[in-house]
Amino acid sequence: MKMHRVHKTHARLVRGRSYFVDKRIGILIIASLFLNFAFISLTKNCFSSAMVFIVEEGVLTKSQTGVITSSFYVIYGVLQIVGGLLADRWHPERLITIGFLGAGIANLVIYLNQSYAVMLSAWIFNALTQFPVWPCIFKIISSMIEPSLRKKAMFLMTFATSTGLVFGYIVAAVVSRWQQNFLISAVGLISLAVIWTLVWTFSVNKSEMVLNVHEEPTVPHHDEHPHFKLFPAIVKSGVIYVIFFNLIANVFVIGVKSFVPSIIKESYASVTSSFATIISIIVLITGALGSVFAKFWYPKPFNNEIRVFSAAFTLALIPCGIVLFVGKINYWIIIGAMALLMVIIASSSLYYSYISAYFGRWGKSGTLSGITNFAASFGVVFANLILTRVADGFGWTVTLIVCFVLLAIGTILTYIAAPKWERFKKNEE
Repeated sequence: MKMHRVHKTHARLVRGRSYFVDKRIGILIIASLFLNFAFISLTKNCFSSAMVFIVEEGVLTKSQTGVITSSFYVIYGVLQIVGGLLADRWHPERLITIGFLGAGIANLVIYLNQSYAVMLSAWIFNALTQFPVWPCIFKIISSMIEPSLRKKAMFLMTFATSTGLVFGYIVAAVVSRWQQNFLISAVGLISLAVIWTLVWTFSVNKSEMVLNVHEEPTVPHHDEHPHFKLFPAIVKSGVIYVIFFNLIANVFVIGVKSFVPSIIKESYASVTSSFATIISIIVLITGALGSVFAKFWYPKPFNNEIRVFSAAFTLALIPCGIVLFVGKINYWIIIGAMALLMVIIASSSLYYSYISAYFGRWGKSGTLSGITNFAASFGVVFANLILTRVADGFGWTVTLIVCFVLLAIGTILTYIAAPKWERFKKNEE
């Protein structure tokens, strides 16, 4: 393929008008993106997965590891909206490569120097380079692969974060020194950046393209909808509430879940750090499997995506209440309740992608994905900045009471949002 044809191919893909027509190429891209996002999810949680060892060695306190992780997610979260805009307007495949290279450098720096100031600076740099990765991945799987593969790809991607988290804790439990987490991450990220570049180049050269076809007035390009205003639509549709309870959900599925080893270790004197990390993998694995149960929610018994959140959050209050008895009942019961809590919340996570994809008809899928990921990021910030300080000052029981109250607030918000979303979809069809 001549260079001008390659350039033309890139330009058409970026505009969101065309997609790779070859299903085999689509599957290759999906597989590569799943591996990429799972691995970068592993690396984003290096501090959380190694927290129990870092604190035990006296290198950092829980609050300091929380500050490092929170600093990453504050910057990463704020820039998610920018990342969504870039994904809709520029070259998403290039932004993914840049993100992986930057993250690889940050992890390598931390492996070489473990002073608090250096680690904090490196993790901020990490956020500044990898912030567009998820919006760009979502842009590609929602509009740049063969249409019959798109929903399957979105479903598959719901496993990526949890898969990366599980393997992150396995690595943390088996390496001889926690610093090796960061070396493994650095080597993997740089290697995957190279592999992804090769996959994309191969795809552009091997697959023909066709135009995305939508019924009028649904055209998946932002420039062709000058009268569509995203913020009023977000408010009118109830998606403004979705943003808030997505934040709350991620306090649990990313934040609290990563604290399980520390919660168990510090609440039960007989449990060692290594054993606490190993048994916590049960919670991570069950959380990863939560997406398997997503199909039991929608389209039956619920034909409204937000009704799924209402049911899931309400049900999740039960195991969340059991967890409040940590330190007072057998730790296996706490692990079981944590696992059930994560399964229930994770089983509804697919529908955030469905809601974002719905806005693709106005060329806004990448932008809305960036906004929802912004909210998810601040859920992690809240967990790592606020909850770690509450845990340091008042213990894990008080911390978990705060989590229960948050989940109850999220449940109320889902019931407010559901009828708004139903009316919005009915008016737009």
